[in-house]
Amino acid sequence: MTTTGVPAPTSAPSPGSAQGTVRRLIVYTLLFALVAIAASGVSGLLTRLFEVGDPLALGGNSGLALSLAFALIGGTLAAVLWWVVWRRLAEESERRSLAWGLYVTAMYTVSLIVATSALVGTATALLVARWSPGDFAVGAVWALVWVWHRAMWRHSVKHPTRLGTVPAVLGSVYGLVIGVAGGVNALGALFDAAIREAPAQS
Repeated sequence: MTTTGVPAPTSAPSPGSAQGTVRRLIVYTLLFALVAIAASGVSGLLTRLFEVGDPLALGGNSGLALSLAFALIGGTLAAVLWWVVWRRLAEESERRSLAWGLYVTAMYTVSLIVATSALVGTATALLVARWSPGDFAVGAVWALVWVWHRAMWRHSVKHPTRLGTVPAVLGSVYGLVIGVAGGVNALGALFDAAIREAPAQS
């Protein structure tokens, strides 16, 4: 109540805050799904391209049509949605949103895990003189997805301001796990070879 008898205005909550949070969660969830669908389609097409023999016969016409649909439709929708999101990130409220940080963290981590797992599978197959085009295609495509999201995470202006250090921590932990697992496998192979050669030398 003021001295003139008129009630003082109360501070109303900022309109659209809850709606904005829900909108961001829906948009970034949809973007995550579309990027994954597009990557699946492109990797399927690359698998047919790298396949020795008749690449069109791999998986039949239905598999080829599904990969084309995922790559063209999913890729187009992902590109359009990403363009809209990227323009909105000029606003500080969008960069400070938890949804943006969660999206970058989730896609950064998922793409890193999928790419490294597929490329390790490709290298393992090559060690036994076997070509695995599917693993190589998946690894190459998801590696590009990882590079793309790493660039967004490290962007000078539009990088997420919340959860900004989480991708680096998760990447370091995953790299440590991969290094330890690789070292254990290498030692196991070395011991196995030594045990196999011991009877022959005796």
